[in-house]
Amino acid sequence: QNGVLYGVVETNKANFDRSGQILALSRRNEVLGRASFNLKAGTQTIESQIDLPLELRNQIASLRLAGHQSAGSVHLLDQRSHWRRVGLISNESGKAAQPLLSALYYINRALDPFAQVVKSDSADVAETVARFTERGVSVIMMADVGRLIGAPLLRLTEWVEDGGVLVRFAGPHMEESQDALLPTPLREGGRRLGGALSWSKPQQLAEFDDDSPFAGVTIPDDVFVTRQLLADPSRMSDDVYIWARLKDGTPLVTASKEVDGWVVLVHVTANSDWSSLPLSGLFVDMLRRLTQLSVAPVARKSNSEADNDKTITKESDEANTLLAPYQVLDGFGQLQKPAATVEPIAFQNLRTLKINAIHPPGFYGPAEQSVALNLFPQSGPLKALNMKTMNAALHAYQFKAPFNLRGPLFVSALIFLLIDSLLVLWLRGALAFSFRGSKTATPVITICFLALGIIITTPALAQEEKRQAFEMKSALNTHLAYVKTGNEEIDTVSRQGLRGLTYILNTRTAVEPLEPLGVDITRDELAFYPVLYWPVGPYTKPLSEKVAQRVNAYMKHGGMIIFDTKDQNSRTAGLQGKSQLALQALLSKLDIPRLEQVPKGHVLTKSFYLLSSFPGRYQQGALWVEAAKNSGTKSSKQTSQVDGVSTILITSNDFASAWAVDEGLQPIYPVGPGDNLQREMAFRVGVNIVMYALAGNYKADQVHVPALLERLGQ
Repeated sequence: QNGVLYGVVETNKANFDRSGQILALSRRNEVLGRASFNLKAGTQTIESQIDLPLELRNQIASLRLAGHQSAGSVHLLDQRSHWRRVGLISNESGKAAQPLLSALYYINRALDPFAQVVKSDSADVAETVARFTERGVSVIMMADVGRLIGAPLLRLTEWVEDGGVLVRFAGPHMEESQDALLPTPLREGGRRLGGALSWSKPQQLAEFDDDSPFAGVTIPDDVFVTRQLLADPSRMSDDVYIWARLKDGTPLVTASKEVDGWVVLVHVTANSDWSSLPLSGLFVDMLRRLTQLSVAPVARKSNSEADNDKTITKESDEANTLLAPYQVLDGFGQLQKPAATVEPIAFQNLRTLKINAIHPPGFYGPAEQSVALNLFPQSGPLKALNMKTMNAALHAYQFKAPFNLRGPLFVSALIFLLIDSLLVLWLRGALAFSFRGSKTATPVITICFLALGIIITTPALAQEEKRQAFEMKSALNTHLAYVKTGNEEIDTVSRQGLRGLTYILNTRTAVEPLEPLGVDITRDELAFYPVLYWPVGPYTKPLSEKVAQRVNAYMKHGGMIIFDTKDQNSRTAGLQGKSQLALQALLSKLDIPRLEQVPKGHVLTKSFYLLSSFPGRYQQGALWVEAAKNSGTKSSKQTSQVDGVSTILITSNDFASAWAVDEGLQPIYPVGPGDNLQREMAFRVGVNIVMYALAGNYKADQVHVPALLERLGQ
C-alpha cells in the first residue's frame, strides 16, 4: 500500500537457510529499491516489501534476485502491475455520519491494496471533478451521481477522450436523472424484486465472456442482485460492450470506448443496497481489472489497445492484435534485442502462451506500452522437480583439486626396488653369511646404510624437485600470481579472481596466461611474474629486512605489485582503518616513490580499453600509481621507472572479488551498486593493468603513431 511493492520469494524445500536481496530495477537497469530476505530451512515462500513513492514504483521494470545470473531469477513488470491514482466522487460528503453505509467506503476498501485512492471531503461534484482532472488521476469512480451538466460534463468528457477511465455506479439519483456520459441509454426506473419488471428470485451472475476484462475471474455462488438499472435494448448501439451479465442475460456492466478512454457503468450500487457484490472478493477483482484499463500519462495519446489481460476491442485486425518483440531475456537474465527468429505474439494469447525458442520471455509491443511475458506464470506456487518419475538423481557439481601421487608412488617404487635388490642378492648367496669373519658383511651393511640414507633423504629430494618443477613451470609460461597471506579465505578469493582475469585475457587479448599461481613472498622467485596481486589487511604479516630487499629488487627490475586493501575507503596514499595501517606498515619497509591518483590521459586509461574510472567489487575508492616525474618541460613528463610503467598500484576497490569465478566460470561474489555492468568494467580494468605491465608506455609513445596509422590504412 502507498507505494509498497510486495514480492514473494519461492524455493523448493531444502535443509539449509537461504538469504539474499531483491532488487527493483528500472528500464535503464537503475536500482530503484531493494529488500533483504532470509528463507528458513524447509520454508517454501517468504514475503518481502520495497517501500517507494508511487512515481518511482511505477518506473520499476523488473524484480531480480541479486547475485543470480539466470532468467529464472527475473520477474518483468509492465503497466498491468503499475499503481493507478484513482479519484472517488459521490453526492455525499466525505465526512458522512454513517461511513459504513457509504458507497465510497466499499470502493475505497476494494482499491486500497493496489491503487492510490484520492478522496474529496466536498460534496460539490463540479469542484471535485476540476481538482481530480488537474491532479492527473488515471481513473475516476463515481457512486450514484445523477445528471452531469455544464463544466463538469465538459471536463470529464475531455479527460476521458484523453485516456482517462470513468467508472460509474448506479443508484437512486441515476435512476431518476441521466446524462450523455454513459455507455448506453437506460430505461426510466429500475428493476427490483416486487416491482415492475421484477424477478421471482434474486439473480446470480453469468460466466464472463472471453472478450471481457473480467474473463477468468471466479464468480462466487453467494453473489446475488436484487435491483439494477436496465439498459434500453432498443437504443443500444453496436459500440456498447457488455462485460458482465446476469444469468437471465440482462447487462450488469456495460462500457464504451471514447477516443483513448473508457466510460464504464456498473448497473448496481457500490454498496450492498442493491446487491451483495460489494461484500464479495469478486468486487475487488473487478475493480482491479477496471483500473488496469487506464494507461500511464505518457501513453494516453496512443491509440493502442487497453492494458489488460484480454483483448477488449471488437474491431481489430491482425496488425493491431500482434505484439512485436521489443526486448527478450537471455539465459543469464539480461534483456537483449530480439533475434530474427523471435516471432510476434497475439495479445489475446498472452495468458495461455507457452515459453519456447520463438516466444522467449521479455517485453512485447511498443516501447512505452510493452507487455511483459515472464518465464514463470504468476498464478500458483513453484513445484519441485519430481526426480522419481524421471528415474534420475539430482547431484550438485563437485570440483575437487587433483591429488599429486608422484611422491608416494616414487617412495613406493624405491622401497620395492630395495626389496628386489635384496632378493637378488639372497638368491645369489650374497646374504648367506655369518658375522664372524664373513667377507659379505661389509657390502651388506653398506647396502643397508645406503638404503636407509636414501629413504631419509627422499622427502627432502622430493620437496626440492617439486620446487624446481614449480620454478620451471613459472619460467616457461606466463602466469598471473598472487601473494599468499596465510589466510585461506583471502588466498582463495585471490586465486579465484586471477582465474577470472586469466580467462578474460585468453578470450579477448593476445596475452594467453596459464592458471594463476600463489607465491610465498619469503622464498619463491618473483622474477617470473609480470604482475603480483597482494591483498593487504589485518592478516598481513610485517616484512623482514631480507624479504623487503627481495621485493624492492623485484620492482626495480620491472615487476608490478597491486596492493589491494579491499576496504573502499582509500582517499590518500596513507590512510585510516586496520587495512590502511597494515598497508602503511608494509610500505614503510619498501623503497616506494611518490604516489598520485591516476591522472587523466594516463596510459592505464587507454592501454587496451578506454577507461575513466577503476571499479572493482566497489567503485568509490581511487587507484594510486607512481607519480609522474617532471623534468622541467611540459612534454617530458615520465615516471621514474624504465619504460614509464609504475611499479606499484594501490586500490581499495577489491579487484579480486569482482574478477572471481568458480570452476564453471560463473561469478561468485556480488558487486555493487552497478552489478553486471560494474563487473564488466572491473574486468576491463584488469585487462588494462596487465597490458600496461607487459607493453609499458607503448600507446603513449608518439613515435609509433605514424606506423600505427599506416597499418590501419589511414
